[in-house]
Amino acid sequence: MKLNFTNISDTGKATMLCYKHIGNDSEMGMGIDGNAFANEVLWLNQYSDCKEIEVRINSVGGSVSEGLSVCSAILNSEKPVTTIIDGMAYSMAGVIAMCGSKKKMVDYGTFMMHNAQGGSDE
Repeated sequence: MKLNFTNISDTGKATMLCYKHIGNDSEMGMGIDGNAFANEVLWLNQYSDCKEIEVRINSVGGSVSEGLSVCSAILNSEKPVTTIIDGMAYSMAGVIAMCGSKKKMVDYGTFMMHNAQGGSDE
């Protein structure tokens, strides 16, 4: 399996970066794929040298369905997951940030949450 997000340190900490929008769309291009992220967390839970996972976030948010896959992977992880807002965590990225067993934010970080919107009126 090709690892796209992870760097495991000598101390057993795996770092995953969410430094793009969540999901893929025609306007913004390739972002964080919820399925790939979940597979990565699953692999880390089975990797014996990984003791903890750190998810670093700098994202404007994006797709709810893709983001919920990321949330589910974090919440169901056997390893403790710390989420860190490195810059911005807006919209769905903010929801992801709230899923860590520990939550941190840098001094200059920003967080934005809003009511769900979008969809179809049909």
